[in-house]
Amino acid sequence: MKNLLCSLLIILSVHSCLFAQNADTSKGKKIPEVSFEDKTVKNEIGFDMYCFLNILKLNYVGEPSNMFSIGYNRDLSDKIVLRTTLGSGYSNNIVRSDSIHSLRTLDVLENLYLGVAWEKEVFKRCQFYYGVDLECQYGHSKEQELTAFKNNVQEFTNNVFLLGPGPFLGIVFYINQRLSVNIESNLNFVYNSNTTKIVDVDHPELNSNQTIKGFSTTFTIPHTIFLNIRF
Repeated sequence: MKNLLCSLLIILSVHSCLFAQNADTSKGKKIPEVSFEDKTVKNEIGFDMYCFLNILKLNYVGEPSNMFSIGYNRDLSDKIVLRTTLGSGYSNNIVRSDSIHSLRTLDVLENLYLGVAWEKEVFKRCQFYYGVDLECQYGHSKEQELTAFKNNVQEFTNNVFLLGPGPFLGIVFYINQRLSVNIESNLNFVYNSNTTKIVDVDHPELNSNQTIKGFSTTFTIPHTIFLNIRF
């Protein structure tokens, strides 16, 4: 469902751009610069539509399952946009039984993007943009599971911290001058700190605590659709 929606949006946007170019060049005219975006307002707020699809149980599974992102853009000029995106997710699943311990899977994810975008001209409702973001992400997960020992539970705790800059590239399709949808891809160069802890109360010799630190890259394919409202 996720990949299908992204693919349809890309095809629709690219088709609109190509159609506009072919129509104008076939008449021997220069491609006009059409400003479909309402420049009388400078603010834009965007909502992650996959969160609503997940709430409606439409074959989409997120991590965590109720992850939600909201974005805010502020026009600095006709071509330059200051933007921020805040995402937050939380899920807590508990399994109880009279014969075994209560088992829990907890996932918490927080991320923040701050960046600047440069926009290209709008042609037939289609607009490309690019820029650079600073990504900051924190993730916490805790999972309990039964071991081979009778009624014995191990607890796995994982904490992840990411921080670093990276470029992005996206496409916008305007429904009207105040309403649009967009998708994008990100490539971030981040400092990564990952701590994993295992606790076994009945068998403490199995306990461990390991931290891995270093630099890495994270690539995000077009994975969500934002519905944007200008005001």
